[in-house]
Amino acid sequence: MEALTKTEPAQAPDERQHAVLARVDANVLRVALVVYCAFVFFWNLGAAPLVDVDEGAFSEATREMLARRDFITTYLNDALRFDKPILTYWLQAIPVSLVGPVEWAFRLPSALAACLWTWLLYRFARREAPEASLMAPFMLASAIGPLLIARAATADALLNAFIAGSLFAFYAFLAHGRRIDLIAGFAWTGLGVLTKGPVGAVVPALTVILFCATRGDWKRPLLLLRDPVAWLVFLLIALPWYLLELQAQGWAFVEGFFLKHNVNRYTSTMLGHGGHVWYYIVALPLIAFPFVAPLIGTVLGARAGWQRDLERFAWCAFATVFVFFSVSRTQLPHYLLYGMSPLFLLLALHRGRIAHPAAQVAPALVGLALVALIPAIAARVSDSTGNAFTRLLLAELPEAMKPVAFAAIVAAVIVLILAIIVHRARITDRIDAALYVAGAIPAIFIVAVFWPAAIRWNQAPIVAAAQASRAAGTPVVEWNTNWPSFSVYREAPTPVRKPEPGEVVLTRADRLDALPPHEVVFRQREVVLARIVGAAR
Repeated sequence: MEALTKTEPAQAPDERQHAVLARVDANVLRVALVVYCAFVFFWNLGAAPLVDVDEGAFSEATREMLARRDFITTYLNDALRFDKPILTYWLQAIPVSLVGPVEWAFRLPSALAACLWTWLLYRFARREAPEASLMAPFMLASAIGPLLIARAATADALLNAFIAGSLFAFYAFLAHGRRIDLIAGFAWTGLGVLTKGPVGAVVPALTVILFCATRGDWKRPLLLLRDPVAWLVFLLIALPWYLLELQAQGWAFVEGFFLKHNVNRYTSTMLGHGGHVWYYIVALPLIAFPFVAPLIGTVLGARAGWQRDLERFAWCAFATVFVFFSVSRTQLPHYLLYGMSPLFLLLALHRGRIAHPAAQVAPALVGLALVALIPAIAARVSDSTGNAFTRLLLAELPEAMKPVAFAAIVAAVIVLILAIIVHRARITDRIDAALYVAGAIPAIFIVAVFWPAAIRWNQAPIVAAAQASRAAGTPVVEWNTNWPSFSVYREAPTPVRKPEPGEVVLTRADRLDALPPHEVVFRQREVVLARIVGAAR
């Protein structure tokens, strides 16, 4: 009763005014964060073609799912596709079925998932670390790794949101003992498993085990497994599709999904995506760019932060992902994102350790300067290389990137001017202001200018080839390439096999010599459509 009737000491008028202003400022920043996230996640979402390989593969598999009316088994170019579970395809199918196979419809689930991902981090930080509740989600929305994944028609934004949800829920249960948090953790894990398979459960499970082990509490992870309701929720979410797919495809599903795309992906190099133990040491600052100074500060403060449970858990989550994928034989930069949600919380907590605004904006300026140099670098490489195919690839890049280079210079000037204003301003949170400048301006530049221009340059020949094949109404096969977006834009599967006489084949310009006698019917840069006119030589 005493706790209910206890009153706070009366505040002086100046103190009350300061508290009101602080609340107003916080509310303004929250609204600004919502508007900012809406812009960077959704603006220009359909302004660039789908990127091969991943966006093209997911999108074409979704398009074929709708065409076949088969919502259990996915196909890519009429061949079984066991790469990923079903949830991403289901979510893409909803907007695509409403508006057609357009780029923004395929990417919409990822943008929405990024909003969920950011909100989960905000909600968790507001409860567990209020001083980081605005900066941590801002960093998540602005760093180049999450930003690009948020705009990609793949499973990764969804998986990252679900892994973040499971990590935060399990920590809340460990810290506060609420059963609802344990059930929520199992629910988020089930969604992760339905999105990308075992990794959706491996990351949170290993994180909890490592966290409890470092605290000497070895039995706690086993206690998490004793709740029947939590298991029921997990199984109701994750299991039905796996059972239906197993019934439909039998051993082919086990071999294709579990063995090839999970076990073999970890134990052997797939699709040339090999790496080294130090791979993610190099990838980390690029994924967290431009928040390099907070990253360094976080590393410097790791020893002290380890004594606090929240930071220990965050480090355990990041270390789990970092080590697990560092020893994997297949490595891709975005794998590290699975552990970045708690790391951004750490970056926000330690953002003041390197306490000079210039250190916060310097990486952004360097990055924008490098983008401005792309036309000159591409022209120099094209002129100096002896490889004819490289010259062919780079031939149009300098001209295409000139407007982007100019915009990068403008963005760098804006960052510099704002950084000077922040440095001279008489405010107490100069570091935060500098970080907002360093994060927001490059992110806006990326989504408004760089991302659409770079992808249009890269994918324009594929789109043009697909449109040419549609106009001709000729069946096409794909040989010795991997451009699944071609099928999306021609709205028909493209079998992947050797061409037969009379067929049109999609291939690369440097591989024409390996074809039987043919005539070129379309050519743009490295992309070629050729009609086979004779048997193999």
